[in-house]
Order: sequence, then C-alpha cells, then structure tokens
Amino acid sequence: MEISRVEISSVFKTARHDWVRRFLCRLRLRLARADEGEQSDVKNTLEIVEDAALEEGEFDLDASAAYAHLGDAKFDEGRMVGGDIALLGAAVSGGSYAYGARLHGFAAQDKWFADAAYTPLGIRSRFGDNNEKRTQNYSAVSDLTLTYTDAWGEAQIGRQRFLTGPTHVTLYGSLVRAGGREIMDAVRVSPRIGDAYSLDLAYLQDAFPRKLPYRISGDQKGFYGRLATYRAAGNFGVNLLKYSNSNIDDTLGATFDFSIPVVRDKVDFYGEVGRDPFRRRMTSFGVSLPIVYEKTGWDVFLEAAKLRDSSVAAAPPTEYSARAYKSLNEHVNLVASVSHFSGQSTRFLVGFSVGARSSR
Repeated sequence: MEISRVEISSVFKTARHDWVRRFLCRLRLRLARADEGEQSDVKNTLEIVEDAALEEGEFDLDASAAYAHLGDAKFDEGRMVGGDIALLGAAVSGGSYAYGARLHGFAAQDKWFADAAYTPLGIRSRFGDNNEKRTQNYSAVSDLTLTYTDAWGEAQIGRQRFLTGPTHVTLYGSLVRAGGREIMDAVRVSPRIGDAYSLDLAYLQDAFPRKLPYRISGDQKGFYGRLATYRAAGNFGVNLLKYSNSNIDDTLGATFDFSIPVVRDKVDFYGEVGRDPFRRRMTSFGVSLPIVYEKTGWDVFLEAAKLRDSSVAAAPPTEYSARAYKSLNEHVNLVASVSHFSGQSTRFLVGFSVGARSSR
C-alpha cells in the first residue's frame, strides 16, 4: 500500500532594491512513500484537521505556480495590467512525473491590485491498490486576491500565499507552511509599524483549500499572526497559529524563527523552533549559500526538520533536504533536489519552468 505526497511550488523572486535583480522559479515535486504499516501515521498527521483523511493511493498536490513578490512596487502611482504564462514539468525517482502550465494575470489601479492564477496540471504515476500507472488531473486556482495599499499599510482578501519566514525546503519545517501548504483562503492585514519591523494579522477562512496541497473537504478556519524585525545581526520573527474548528483539543501554535549571516553575503544560518497547534515540538534548521550563487548562479539550500509526537497527533518522519535553483535566462529555470525521510525513503527530483511575461 502506498501513500504519496506531492508538492509543486514556483516563486518569482525580486530583490529588495529598485529593479528585479534576478528571476527565480521554484518548482518542487516531492514523492514520499510508506508501506501499509506506516500508513496510519501519515493519516493521523492529517486527520487533525476536519475531514482530512487521505484517499488511499493518491497524490496530495500543492498545485501552486508562480507568485510575484510585489512588496517594493508602487502601484499607487498609476495603472498596470499584465500577465505571464509558463510551462512546468518535473520528474522524480521512481518513475513519476508532473506536467502542466501556469496562467497568471494581474491588474493595478492606484491603490488596488488584483491577482489571479490557474494551473492546469497532470500527475503520471501508479495509483490505487492495483498499482496501476495512469494520469490524474490536479488542476486548481492557486491565486485569487484583491489587495489595497495605503500609507497605513496593506489589506488583502482571497486565496493568497503565506511565504514569510526563512524555512521553505522541508515539508514540516515551518509552522504556517506545515505539510508543504503555503496557500490559504484568508483576510490579511499588514499595518506599517516602522522600517525595522513587519506585522501580519490574518483570519483564515480555509487553511487547507482543496488540492493545495491536500484533498480536505470543508473549511479549516483559524487565525495567524507574525511579528518580525530586521537587524544588522539578522532577521527574527515570532509566529502564532490557531485553528478554531479543529476536531481535536488543539492549542495555540507558536514558533520563533531567525536568519543569521555566519559569513555575510556568503553563508546564512536559519531555523524555526517552537510548537505547532497540535502540541508537537517543532525544530528546523537550514543553511543557504549566497557564495555559491555568486560564483555559479545556483541558489543552494540545505535543511533538516523534525516534529515530535504529542498526545493528540503523530509526527511525520524527520526530513533532510537539499535543493538548488538556477535561472538559465529570463524565461528558463531549473530545480534539483534530494529529500531523505528517516526510516522510509530518499527521493530525487529535477524540474523546470519555461515562460514569458508581458505588461502595460
């Protein structure tokens, strides 16, 4: 018996200065397998949210595609309309592969910004008890937001991404992105509280939109908050997350994260520690290597994440991951990764995106 977990994510990254320094697409496909004896642990991890049991033999897919980080763009100075299209593909050890596209459009008028993305996506793999190889459809709307920006800050409503915090390679290394989830249906407010601080407050209408990444019916409501500070010594943040209608006696999840330059502009050390909403102790650490990017153009990340069992929820296996991204040119991007799950398996991935963008 198999349970497979797949995540595909892609990010358009911008630098924190006047123009886009580089384009980075993140396409991620992870396949983890468990035999019948391990299946109950995987299910227990997900049954902590309402109607969260996985259908046996299925992929759980984060069908998220590209996202434009627009924190430095000044949309209140005029109007802009644009969009982009990308072809996405990935293959993983074991013979499974994914293929699809990402259709993205946006419009800005004065202080308003609208953003939408749809990802037609197929997964070719072995499914079900008979292990039959076939293609299944995992297409989804991954972005649908309306944002208002003013001098006091920003408000956003709709299907949006929660990308803050340093940990992003491992499945369970982040409180808010647990299980590879980074997309939620929410109302979020981000007031300006000074140049050295940021604050996010969100009401979650659905923390697990269907197929992003899990097949969970119903709405998992909750609240999320993050306070961060940016200093010469590093970046530091406190995260709070609570589900308000979970079917277990949960509590408030709280973590502290950090990113510290070990050798400035060459080696960074980061991590997140604390407890998730299901009383499981969480520890994740990672290293990023700007020096490798500077010399080769490859963005390299090494990460480890561990959750511990609690009285109300089982923990997934400890994960060790390495991932590298490279932009070949303005339109073509590559990713390669390896992930090892203690006591289970090691998976390798190669992926790509090819796209074009226009705006006016």
